[in-house]
Amino acid sequence: EEDFDASGYVKESLDFIKSGNITDEYLTLTGESKEEAQKEYNDVMQEVVDEAMDVVDVEAYKTDENEQKVRDFAKAMFASLKYEVSEEATKNDDGSYSVETKIYPVKAVTGMESYIENDLMNEWEKKITNGSYKFTTEDQLMIDVMNDMFQKLTDQLKNTEYGDPQTVTLEITFDEDEELYEITDESMDKLLNAAFGDAFGEE
Repeated sequence: EEDFDASGYVKESLDFIKSGNITDEYLTLTGESKEEAQKEYNDVMQEVVDEAMDVVDVEAYKTDENEQKVRDFAKAMFASLKYEVSEEATKNDDGSYSVETKIYPVKAVTGMESYIENDLMNEWEKKITNGSYKFTTEDQLMIDVMNDMFQKLTDQLKNTEYGDPQTVTLEITFDEDEELYEITDESMDKLLNAAFGDAFGEE
């Protein structure tokens, strides 16, 4: 029996979540169908969108158009992932695999909170104080601020700088029920945490 290519599996999985492109190699290694893979990608993006939309506690914000802006941000966030996957995988006694992966912190995301609290808020306060922005309702103000924020964060992600890499060990286990390998949620959380900081990968 040939050993599972755990290193290739990790690389394909990360490339997939980064780009959303479903390669034949990815399908071969995961044993998924194209439809399943597409659904998986959409679900991951949707999860980020839902979390972000929940932060905005304004019912009027929840339109398809605004949700699309948040989805663009989610995609840009994952597209900004930067990593180096070790060629060597370690096979553990229990049949699982460990793959060391270098993850570069994405500064546009790790510095996001401070950017929003300082630069973005100051900018908006100025606009309101000097009268260059006229809003009709509190809701409308919130909606405009959120859209501006997601737009700016998406732009920042496209030109982000990176911090020094952190090494994360990804654990890959075989799921008996599904009959396929998967990266454990716990190690995926560690990876997202290393890339995006505390904002993501926490339950």
